Amino acid sequence: MHDLRFGEDGAPPGFVLDEPQYADTKILVTRRNFGAGSSREAAVYALSDFGSRCVIAPSFGDIFASNAVKNGLLPAQVPDGTVETLLLKVADPETGLVTVDLENLLITCGQEAFCFNVDPAIVPLMLHCAADRLLRASHETQTRLLRHSTTALMRKHGNYPERLSGPTCRPV
Repeated sequence: MHDLRFGEDGAPPGFVLDEPQYADTKILVTRRNFGAGSSREAAVYALSDFGSRCVIAPSFGDIFASNAVKNGLLPAQVPDGTVETLLLKVADPETGLVTVDLENLLITCGQEAFCFNVDPAIVPLMLHCAADRLLRASHETQTRLLRHSTTALMRKHGNYPERLSGPTCRPV
């Protein structure tokens, strides 16, 4: 996505995900054969690093879809007409909020709801990944708070105080 998001000079050339209303996008609505030719996990890593948690499309590249599931990115398959409807709706900030309900296999946007297909075997795995991600996010928040507290103590004392040194505490 880097080449789509940044020109040779490093400036964004007007890529849609750089627009303010899409800044915190977690769900991508795309057209047919998304991820075809992207067999390496790096394609999924790029989407995950961007913050994506779900891709909605009529079809996916097989290897991409498999790698997506293994990395906690939901490939939600819908008909072409549903994608076109969603693309029109997400362009309007009033109706553009898309939610995905994995347990009920339901996508909502505005007042409309759409069913999506996914291999039933991956639903428990994806739900576990989502729960694990929330737990990990909580742990990362606690870790950041600990690092912030440690940094504040270092600034106050000029170095690590005795009570923070030892095998369980090390500089971050």
